[in-house]
Amino acid sequence: MKRNAQRICFEGLPFFAQMHAEAIEALRGIATLYELEAGETFFRQGDPAHSVFTVQSGGLQLVEHTPDGKSVNLKLYGRGDFFGMLALSGEFPHPAGAVAAQDTEVIGFRAVDLRAMVLTFPSLGLLFIDMLVDHTHHAHQRIRHLATERVGQRVARALLHFHEKFHPAAPGPNGTRLMLTQQDLAEFAGSTVETVNRTLRVWEDRQMLRRSRMHIELLDVAAIRRCAEGQPPDGMARLFDGILQHDQA
Repeated sequence: MKRNAQRICFEGLPFFAQMHAEAIEALRGIATLYELEAGETFFRQGDPAHSVFTVQSGGLQLVEHTPDGKSVNLKLYGRGDFFGMLALSGEFPHPAGAVAAQDTEVIGFRAVDLRAMVLTFPSLGLLFIDMLVDHTHHAHQRIRHLATERVGQRVARALLHFHEKFHPAAPGPNGTRLMLTQQDLAEFAGSTVETVNRTLRVWEDRQMLRRSRMHIELLDVAAIRRCAEGQPPDGMARLFDGILQHDQA
Protein backbone atom coordinates (compact mmCIF):
# COMPACT_ATOMS: atom_id res chain seq x y z
CA MET A 1 0.00 0.00 0.00
CA LYS A 2 1.35 3.39 -1.00
CA ARG A 3 0.46 6.86 0.26
CA ASN A 4 0.34 9.69 -2.25
CA ALA A 5 -1.08 13.10 -1.35
CA GLN A 6 -0.42 14.52 -4.81
CA ARG A 7 -3.08 12.54 -6.70
CA ILE A 8 -6.12 13.35 -4.57
CA CYS A 9 -9.06 14.31 -6.80
CA PHE A 10 -12.46 15.24 -5.37
CA GLU A 11 -13.92 16.16 -8.76
CA GLY A 12 -16.77 13.88 -9.80
CA LEU A 13 -17.37 12.49 -6.29
CA PRO A 14 -21.00 13.29 -5.31
CA PHE A 15 -20.31 14.08 -1.65
CA PHE A 16 -17.92 16.91 -2.46
CA ALA A 17 -20.20 18.38 -5.14
CA GLN A 18 -22.52 19.47 -2.29
CA MET A 19 -19.84 21.51 -0.53
CA HIS A 20 -18.50 25.04 -0.82
CA ALA A 21 -15.04 25.57 -2.29
CA GLU A 22 -13.66 26.71 1.06
CA ALA A 23 -14.74 23.49 2.77
CA ILE A 24 -13.36 21.36 -0.08
CA GLU A 25 -9.96 23.03 0.23
CA ALA A 26 -9.99 22.48 3.98
CA LEU A 27 -10.72 18.78 3.43
CA ARG A 28 -7.97 18.55 0.85
CA GLY A 29 -5.56 19.83 3.48
CA ILE A 30 -6.28 16.91 5.85
CA ALA A 31 -6.65 14.15 3.23
CA THR A 32 -4.31 11.24 2.50
CA LEU A 33 -4.48 9.05 -0.60
CA TYR A 34 -3.86 5.30 -0.30
CA GLU A 35 -3.05 3.22 -3.39
CA LEU A 36 -3.95 -0.48 -3.21
CA GLU A 37 -3.39 -3.40 -5.54
CA ALA A 38 -6.18 -5.89 -6.28
CA GLY A 39 -6.53 -8.34 -3.39
CA GLU A 40 -4.55 -6.17 -0.97
CA THR A 41 -5.90 -5.80 2.57
CA PHE A 42 -6.61 -2.18 3.52
CA PHE A 43 -7.40 -2.88 7.17
CA ARG A 44 -8.19 -5.99 9.16
CA GLN A 45 -11.13 -6.90 11.33
CA GLY A 46 -10.34 -5.71 14.85
CA ASP A 47 -7.91 -2.96 13.79
CA PRO A 48 -8.63 0.38 15.50
CA ALA A 49 -10.89 2.64 13.43
CA HIS A 50 -9.47 6.15 13.59
CA SER A 51 -10.18 7.45 10.06
CA VAL A 52 -13.03 7.88 7.60
CA PHE A 53 -12.46 6.88 3.98
CA THR A 54 -13.94 7.36 0.53
CA VAL A 55 -13.13 5.48 -2.67
CA GLN A 56 -11.52 7.66 -5.35
CA SER A 57 -11.29 4.83 -7.89
CA GLY A 58 -11.71 1.06 -7.91
CA GLY A 59 -13.54 -0.68 -5.10
CA LEU A 60 -13.24 -2.55 -1.81
CA GLN A 61 -15.09 -5.46 -0.26
CA LEU A 62 -16.07 -5.34 3.39
CA VAL A 63 -15.53 -8.87 4.75
CA GLU A 64 -16.30 -10.22 8.21
CA HIS A 65 -14.68 -13.42 9.49
CA THR A 66 -16.86 -15.41 11.88
CA PRO A 67 -15.56 -17.42 14.88
CA ASP A 68 -16.15 -20.69 12.97
CA GLY A 69 -13.83 -19.59 10.17
CA LYS A 70 -16.42 -18.49 7.60
CA SER A 71 -16.24 -15.26 5.61
CA VAL A 72 -19.23 -12.99 5.07
CA ASN A 73 -19.09 -10.40 2.29
CA LEU A 74 -21.05 -7.58 3.91
CA LYS A 75 -20.78 -4.79 1.39
CA LEU A 76 -19.00 -3.48 -1.66
CA TYR A 77 -17.73 0.09 -1.79
CA GLY A 78 -17.26 1.75 -5.18
CA ARG A 79 -16.21 5.17 -6.41
CA GLY A 80 -17.56 7.92 -4.16
CA ASP A 81 -18.71 5.63 -1.34
CA PHE A 82 -17.68 6.46 2.24
CA PHE A 83 -16.81 3.86 4.88
CA GLY A 84 -15.29 3.68 8.35
CA MET A 85 -17.94 6.08 9.63
CA LEU A 86 -17.84 4.58 13.15
CA ALA A 87 -14.60 6.49 13.73
CA LEU A 88 -16.57 9.76 13.83
CA SER A 89 -17.95 8.76 17.24
CA GLY A 90 -14.69 7.54 18.74
CA GLU A 91 -11.98 4.93 18.26
CA PHE A 92 -13.72 1.57 17.76
CA PRO A 93 -12.30 -1.70 16.44
CA HIS A 94 -13.27 -2.30 12.81
CA PRO A 95 -16.09 -4.90 12.89
CA ALA A 96 -14.93 -6.21 9.50
CA GLY A 97 -11.91 -6.04 7.22
CA ALA A 98 -11.60 -4.24 3.88
CA VAL A 99 -9.93 -5.80 0.82
CA ALA A 100 -9.34 -4.16 -2.57
CA ALA A 101 -11.58 -5.79 -5.19
CA GLN A 102 -9.34 -4.32 -7.93
CA ASP A 103 -6.57 -1.73 -8.14
CA THR A 104 -7.99 0.97 -5.90
CA GLU A 105 -7.36 4.49 -4.62
CA VAL A 106 -8.82 5.47 -1.24
CA ILE A 107 -8.90 8.95 0.30
CA GLY A 108 -8.62 8.99 4.08
CA PHE A 109 -9.42 11.65 6.69
CA ARG A 110 -8.55 11.34 10.37
CA ALA A 111 -11.83 11.38 12.31
CA VAL A 112 -10.48 13.84 14.86
CA ASP A 113 -9.76 16.30 12.03
CA LEU A 114 -13.25 15.85 10.57
CA ARG A 115 -14.90 16.48 13.94
CA ALA A 116 -12.96 19.71 14.27
CA MET A 117 -14.02 20.75 10.76
CA VAL A 118 -17.71 20.31 11.60
CA LEU A 119 -17.37 23.19 14.07
CA THR A 120 -16.21 25.45 11.23
CA PHE A 121 -18.49 24.00 8.52
CA PRO A 122 -21.75 22.82 10.20
CA SER A 123 -23.20 21.72 6.84
CA LEU A 124 -20.52 19.01 6.79
CA GLY A 125 -22.10 17.48 9.89
CA LEU A 126 -25.51 17.37 8.18
CA LEU A 127 -23.99 15.59 5.19
CA PHE A 128 -22.48 12.97 7.48
CA ILE A 129 -25.84 12.46 9.21
CA ASP A 130 -27.52 11.92 5.82
CA MET A 131 -24.81 9.45 4.92
CA LEU A 132 -25.20 7.47 8.16
CA VAL A 133 -28.97 7.27 7.59
CA ASP A 134 -28.32 5.95 4.08
CA HIS A 135 -25.94 3.30 5.45
CA THR A 136 -28.58 2.21 7.97
CA HIS A 137 -31.22 2.02 5.24
CA HIS A 138 -28.90 -0.14 3.11
CA ALA A 139 -28.27 -2.50 6.05
CA HIS A 140 -32.02 -2.92 6.61
CA GLN A 141 -32.50 -3.69 2.92
CA ARG A 142 -29.80 -6.37 3.03
CA ILE A 143 -31.46 -8.02 6.04
CA ARG A 144 -34.87 -7.97 4.33
CA HIS A 145 -33.50 -9.42 1.09
CA LEU A 146 -31.68 -12.23 2.92
CA ALA A 147 -34.80 -13.07 4.95
CA THR A 148 -37.47 -12.91 2.24
CA GLU A 149 -36.01 -13.48 -1.22
CA ARG A 150 -35.25 -16.64 -3.16
CA VAL A 151 -31.68 -17.65 -3.80
CA GLY A 152 -31.91 -16.74 -7.49
CA GLN A 153 -33.13 -13.27 -6.60
CA ARG A 154 -30.29 -12.73 -4.14
CA VAL A 155 -27.64 -13.89 -6.62
CA ALA A 156 -29.10 -11.62 -9.30
CA ARG A 157 -29.20 -8.72 -6.86
CA ALA A 158 -25.57 -9.34 -5.91
CA LEU A 159 -24.53 -9.27 -9.58
CA LEU A 160 -26.42 -6.01 -10.09
CA HIS A 161 -24.79 -4.51 -7.02
CA PHE A 162 -21.32 -5.30 -8.35
CA HIS A 163 -22.38 -4.07 -11.80
CA GLU A 164 -23.63 -0.73 -10.47
CA LYS A 165 -20.46 -0.17 -8.46
CA PHE A 166 -18.04 -0.86 -11.31
CA HIS A 167 -19.97 0.00 -14.51
CA PRO A 168 -18.84 1.57 -16.80
CA ALA A 169 -15.31 1.22 -15.42
CA ALA A 170 -15.23 -2.52 -16.22
CA PRO A 171 -16.21 -2.95 -19.89
CA GLY A 172 -15.93 -6.33 -21.57
CA PRO A 173 -16.21 -7.32 -25.25
CA ASN A 174 -20.00 -7.64 -25.01
CA GLY A 175 -20.96 -6.25 -21.61
CA THR A 176 -19.71 -5.39 -18.14
CA ARG A 177 -16.81 -7.66 -17.14
CA LEU A 178 -16.59 -7.99 -13.36
CA MET A 179 -13.55 -9.22 -11.47
CA LEU A 180 -15.61 -11.51 -9.29
CA THR A 181 -15.48 -15.10 -8.02
CA GLN A 182 -18.37 -17.42 -7.25
CA GLN A 183 -17.17 -17.41 -3.64
CA ASP A 184 -17.61 -13.61 -3.59
CA LEU A 185 -21.16 -13.97 -4.90
CA ALA A 186 -22.02 -16.76 -2.45
CA GLU A 187 -20.85 -14.70 0.53
CA PHE A 188 -22.69 -11.59 -0.62
CA ALA A 189 -25.91 -13.46 -1.44
CA GLY A 190 -25.90 -15.57 1.74
CA SER A 191 -25.78 -18.81 -0.25
CA THR A 192 -23.32 -21.59 -1.10
CA VAL A 193 -20.77 -21.78 -3.91
CA GLU A 194 -22.55 -24.87 -5.26
CA THR A 195 -25.89 -23.07 -5.50
CA VAL A 196 -24.30 -20.00 -7.10
CA ASN A 197 -22.56 -22.27 -9.63
CA ARG A 198 -25.87 -23.92 -10.59
CA THR A 199 -27.59 -20.56 -10.91
CA LEU A 200 -24.86 -19.04 -13.06
CA ARG A 201 -24.76 -22.13 -15.27
CA VAL A 202 -28.49 -21.73 -16.01
CA TRP A 203 -28.02 -18.05 -16.82
CA GLU A 204 -24.98 -18.75 -18.95
CA ASP A 205 -27.01 -21.28 -20.97
CA ARG A 206 -29.55 -18.47 -21.49
CA GLN A 207 -26.72 -16.16 -22.66
CA MET A 208 -27.36 -13.74 -19.81
CA LEU A 209 -23.72 -13.87 -18.74
CA ARG A 210 -20.39 -15.51 -19.47
CA ARG A 211 -18.05 -17.00 -16.88
CA SER A 212 -14.28 -17.18 -16.96
CA ARG A 213 -11.59 -17.56 -14.34
CA MET A 214 -12.02 -14.84 -11.68
CA HIS A 215 -14.45 -12.91 -13.94
CA ILE A 216 -18.14 -12.78 -14.82
CA GLU A 217 -19.26 -10.85 -17.89
CA LEU A 218 -22.85 -9.61 -17.81
CA LEU A 219 -24.40 -9.88 -21.27
CA ASP A 220 -28.08 -9.19 -20.50
CA VAL A 221 -28.39 -6.88 -17.50
CA ALA A 222 -32.12 -6.38 -18.12
CA ALA A 223 -32.80 -10.13 -17.76
CA ILE A 224 -30.70 -10.30 -14.58
CA ARG A 225 -32.64 -7.34 -13.21
CA ARG A 226 -35.92 -9.19 -13.86
CA CYS A 227 -34.55 -12.16 -11.90
CA ALA A 228 -33.69 -9.86 -8.99
CA GLU A 229 -37.27 -8.55 -9.03
CA GLY A 230 -38.65 -12.09 -8.86
CA GLN A 231 -39.73 -12.13 -12.51
CA PRO A 232 -37.30 -14.50 -14.27
CA PRO A 233 -37.55 -14.86 -18.06
CA ASP A 234 -40.03 -17.36 -19.49
CA GLY A 235 -39.20 -20.95 -18.66
CA MET A 236 -36.89 -20.12 -15.72
CA ALA A 237 -39.37 -20.00 -12.83
CA ARG A 238 -39.25 -23.78 -12.29
CA LEU A 239 -35.47 -23.72 -12.47
CA PHE A 240 -35.47 -21.08 -9.72
CA ASP A 241 -37.78 -23.25 -7.58
CA GLY A 242 -35.49 -26.24 -8.09
CA ILE A 243 -32.41 -24.24 -7.10
CA LEU A 244 -34.23 -22.97 -4.01
CA GLN A 245 -35.31 -26.47 -2.88
CA HIS A 246 -31.80 -27.85 -3.40
CA ASP A 247 -30.27 -24.97 -1.41
CA GLN A 248 -32.64 -25.52 1.50
CA ALA A 249 -32.05 -29.27 1.60
